[in-house]
Amino acid sequence: METYSIILQTLALLGVVIALVTYIYSKKTSKAKFVHELNLEYNSNKKYLEIFNKIEWEGEIDLKDERFKYEAEGFFAFFEYIVYLRFNKILHDNDFNIYRYMLIRVLTCNDIKVYLKQLEDFSSERKINFPYLNLKRYSELYLK
Repeated sequence: METYSIILQTLALLGVVIALVTYIYSKKTSKAKFVHELNLEYNSNKKYLEIFNKIEWEGEIDLKDERFKYEAEGFFAFFEYIVYLRFNKILHDNDFNIYRYMLIRVLTCNDIKVYLKQLEDFSSERKINFPYLNLKRYSELYLK
């Protein structure tokens, strides 16, 4: 009877180990899928790519261009989400590296700093939440 009990306990422990390994594997797989979808979201959005290339290669933005401001809102919202994921440890260093480079390029552009400050002032004057707090925080923490 004791042998039977030991065998059952061993099988139960083996079942727990298999369940744990399956859980860890599925969690890693779903995270990889999420990061892949995030990268696809950015790379398949022509407007995001155009805005980033304009900032990266020209280094300046015409702040009077209303079309740019309209298109930039989605771009900033995407990066706000990326930084939110990073601050909440959903994106780790390896996942965040490509976005770190882009954030440095974008947030060090003087025209972008001015534009984000204008948006922040607008929000403050109207007593509404500034929508890009994570971008601002990231800039203050890492780009001084």
